[in-house]
Amino acid sequence: MVKGFEGSLEYIRHDYDSLTFIPSGDYLVVEGTSHGKVSGKSWAGGKTPGGRFCNVFKFRDGRISSLHV
Repeated sequence: MVKGFEGSLEYIRHDYDSLTFIPSGDYLVVEGTSHGKVSGKSWAGGKTPGGRFCNVFKFRDGRISSLHV
């Protein structure tokens, strides 16, 4: 995925202070926002259409066994 942004991604930052963590059994859901700039166009989660994300991690034997984005 990162290769596809080569030369156009100027920066991306996750807003760590506002992440929401929801644990449930072998799963951890992480919801949050990011902000950044691609090819001169900026985004900011909560202020523009882009920049929101929700990831679902599944753990097995203390390690991440799958990730859904």
